[in-house]
Amino acid sequence: MAFTSLVIQLARFGDLVQTARLMRSLSGPGASVHLACDASLAGLAGILYPEATIHPVRAHGGRQSPGELLAANAAAFEAIRAAEPDAVYNLNFSGLNFALASMFDEDVVHGYFTHAGQRLKDPWPEVGFRLSSRRPQAPCNLVDLWAHFAENPIAPEAVFPGAVLESPETREPGNSGGLGVVLAGRHSRRSLPAEVLAPMAAAALEGVIARSGQGDAKAYLLGTNAEKPLAKAFLRAASPRLAQRVEDRTGSMDLAGLASFLRGLDLVLTPDTGTMHLAAALGTPVMACFLSSAWAWETGPYGTGHLVWQSAPPCAPCLEAQECPNELTCLEPFTAPKFLKNVAAAAAGREVRGDELPESLLLLRGSQDGFGQTYDVLAGQDPYAAERAALRREIAMLRGVVLKSDAPPLNDQLTRLMFREQDWMLPPWRDRA
Repeated sequence: MAFTSLVIQLARFGDLVQTARLMRSLSGPGASVHLACDASLAGLAGILYPEATIHPVRAHGGRQSPGELLAANAAAFEAIRAAEPDAVYNLNFSGLNFALASMFDEDVVHGYFTHAGQRLKDPWPEVGFRLSSRRPQAPCNLVDLWAHFAENPIAPEAVFPGAVLESPETREPGNSGGLGVVLAGRHSRRSLPAEVLAPMAAAALEGVIARSGQGDAKAYLLGTNAEKPLAKAFLRAASPRLAQRVEDRTGSMDLAGLASFLRGLDLVLTPDTGTMHLAAALGTPVMACFLSSAWAWETGPYGTGHLVWQSAPPCAPCLEAQECPNELTCLEPFTAPKFLKNVAAAAAGREVRGDELPESLLLLRGSQDGFGQTYDVLAGQDPYAAERAALRREIAMLRGVVLKSDAPPLNDQLTRLMFREQDWMLPPWRDRA
């Protein structure tokens, strides 16, 4: 009889993509995998995880009371219950997630579970919550945090294909290429304004043309109908030369169409968005722009070879929901005099001059080790590198992965962050009488 797993992922677009390592770790011969996701993402879930049974749940959209939400999902919950999973992986600390997971015996629920009416965490996600209080030293990508809810996740390199910047010799026939420009994320604080994004897109397109040999390559503006005003602002800010090469695709495709379109691009220029994660999942090269509220080591594109321009002023990282007291200092590096020249170089696969970049800007390239996703610093100075490496070595050991590392031992502050007295004074909740 097949071993049946249920993954409860009721968050949004990007989170669904970032569940890939866990989903693929649970799949295979003799395995049956079910996925509960927001109904608006069910089609995309079917594309990403064709081996899974998808259960659409109404989790977002509209203002409904808890009772109304549960009533609207009664049929979906019954279908999920009927799957009779042997293991349930609850990935979100939310009321609806707990409601769904509570249909099953707590002994089979991993991640976030309910015990005697209390909402609790397993030891591993508890570590994740502790680390979130020291975001500058963040040692774990969200993909890997969720993947290690399972005992033996697949190797990081088996999750997504690595990014490959194509040349005329490697381009597939019929691939028109070009640059995808994602106009905005869900929050404006994570996105470049049009007057900054347009010159950067022009430089990236120049690099794409140099690399691909496609002299007629275009820049495609990507987003939903909500981004149409941003597309107009982009075109107003674009130079005449760039404007002639721009094609506005905002609001023109659903998620399945977006996935198909992303496959044919040479490069995707994007903030931290679901589209960024989808492009990485498809192996399309990503050049991401992370302002200080997005931190590459937490939510950067998964896979080798992707590039991230990480703004790292002393106040970073921050929360976009809080008012910025520093007049968006994190935006300044993207307007530095020689920045655009280095954008073109990076997009073309050439060396970037680190001495020409602002001190508060890092250029990162995705790489992987035995634990999961990490990033190499190609330009700039990362003041948290040593502490991050020390934390990464320790959390990897918690999951049975031994990393080769010359990082120093944890200092007292980081030791107190990682380990608490209750970890050894009391047994885990599941083992208490």
